[in-house]
Amino acid sequence: MRIPAWPCLNPSDLRHSVQIQSQSTDSDALGQPLQTWTTILTAQASIEAVKQNELYQAGQLTSQVTHTITLRWPPVSISAGMRAVYGAHVYKIQAVNNIEERNVVLKLLVLELNGAE
Repeated sequence: MRIPAWPCLNPSDLRHSVQIQSQSTDSDALGQPLQTWTTILTAQASIEAVKQNELYQAGQLTSQVTHTITLRWPPVSISAGMRAVYGAHVYKIQAVNNIEERNVVLKLLVLELNGAE
């Protein structure tokens, strides 16, 4: 009988310091809604490009790049719609995958549009 391998990470792969941010709505001085991003987690992660598409939108050539961000199981809840920030790169989280449902490794499928959102 084969024992399933425990999901693990090579620490040397986690070389990117990534901020996970959640969007919140506040009010400005005039009472108008103001969308802000709050950092809920800073973690070491691995970022890998998976797919790249070139799209023609609104009269411009736009690059869409899909990445995976892999990190250790976080102490906070991460969901689709949040974003990950690494340097000048902003990634919109599309899906969250708990590897083997063991709460050890988390993979985020993210979308980057022209390096910023």
